[in-house]
Amino acid sequence: MNIDLASILPFLTIGLIIYYFLLELAKPKKGAQSWVTWIFVGVVLLLVGYYFWSSRQKTAGPGKFFFQTEPVDEEKGEEDLELEPEESQPEEYNQEIYSLLEKQFDLSPGKSIDHGSEMTYQDFKFWYLTPEFLHKFTEATREAFRIKRRRLIEFRQKCFTNLDALKRGDKPKTGIAALLRDVNNHNDTKTLEGAIQTIDLLLQEIKMREAALSIETTRENLISAVTDRQKGIESLTGREEIKDFLALQLYTFAQNPRIFFTKFQNIAIYGPAGIGKTRVAEVIGHVYASSGILVRNHVQSATKADLTTAYVNESGRMTRKLLLSNLESVVFIDEAYDMTPPANMFGGKGMDHGHEAIAAMVNLINDTRGLLIIIVAGYEEEMEERFMKANKGLPRRFPYKLILRPYDAKELTNILIKFLLEANPGLKFNEKNGNYLYTVIEYINREHPELFEYQAGDMDNLSAFISRAIYGSPGKDWNYDYEEMIMSGVNAFLALKGVGLKEVN
Repeated sequence: MNIDLASILPFLTIGLIIYYFLLELAKPKKGAQSWVTWIFVGVVLLLVGYYFWSSRQKTAGPGKFFFQTEPVDEEKGEEDLELEPEESQPEEYNQEIYSLLEKQFDLSPGKSIDHGSEMTYQDFKFWYLTPEFLHKFTEATREAFRIKRRRLIEFRQKCFTNLDALKRGDKPKTGIAALLRDVNNHNDTKTLEGAIQTIDLLLQEIKMREAALSIETTRENLISAVTDRQKGIESLTGREEIKDFLALQLYTFAQNPRIFFTKFQNIAIYGPAGIGKTRVAEVIGHVYASSGILVRNHVQSATKADLTTAYVNESGRMTRKLLLSNLESVVFIDEAYDMTPPANMFGGKGMDHGHEAIAAMVNLINDTRGLLIIIVAGYEEEMEERFMKANKGLPRRFPYKLILRPYDAKELTNILIKFLLEANPGLKFNEKNGNYLYTVIEYINREHPELFEYQAGDMDNLSAFISRAIYGSPGKDWNYDYEEMIMSGVNAFLALKGVGLKEVN
């Protein structure tokens, strides 16, 4: 327990007066002069002590009176809670008079504009293993860990302050406390205690990663971020715009990691079902964790059912609990527009607690900037109309919008072959059977694209039917009878959609 000298000074002053008062009573009478002197000194000390005490109380905040009230982890010791020196403040710039330059612009809606000299994925592949870049990225990661540690400790102290307020029965009014003003203090207390435990574990993980950080570990992590067969950037089929986005994020992080702690980094992914939104979210989570943008390589998937309930005030509490338990991870909310009901026949909205969950999310995003990435996904129109317009604070808190366009025939074929090889490790593809499979997929996708409405999801199902045809055809050999096997599997898939395919000579 830390004792504040300024806080106990009034008590010391009063004690001093009483002491000398009694001392004088015990002595032979020497006149009133000594009495007046000591009373005068005591009053002066009392006024000085009161001045310092009142000044301290104004800045102490909730829960701080004469003693520091935040609990301290006895095993860690108080030194682990000490914050590093304040981050240097940017230089101020305030130009009183500006002059217009001789420039002409054209703001054209709907046009795709070149982003100029920004880093692309193709360029990044030539950069990321150079000694200069590895050194710069290592130092950026070290700086990011330092900032994360500071932010986590600050957030931990906020949690302690408001945990103390909840236990006393106070109603918090500012900061994260404003999020926890619901009536059920027990559940809120559990949420805060869980958040504190999560932060303690994260601080330990950061300490371990800092100790192991070197140019060699940075090299290994970046190689994993790029080439990992399951979740690396290269694991994406096509999706050049996603690859460019991730390459630019990594390059920017190496130049200035502070951007990821001062600006919102949440992402909205737009596209139809089966387009691969979950897959993209998993890749983002892996890339961010490998690079040090996040500490944990974890993507927590959630839907409306995980964030809302029929009971008043419970939706906000559920949302806070889920987000706080996934600090330094990615939270992926698929079909996020379902959190708000669609307009009814009269143009109004039905009763729903999704807005309560969204409000809690918006508020918590402010306190966890740089400590949590939220990815929301769904159909573009529904996301813009129902989710983004549900709260005025949402659009600026999700600055990155990744629109997943339908795959072309080549990309669909590559996805299909990938699924086939995963299910059938001994299967061999060559130019002949690969071209035949591509020809079939290209025809269906060109003439009847609705048959592949679910994109990667349809390729997954199609691979199952082709696999069954390969291993369920007695006397047939893939190397010689691949056309028949492929056509059999394709027609089994198309039968579910009420159509069939045959080759016309």
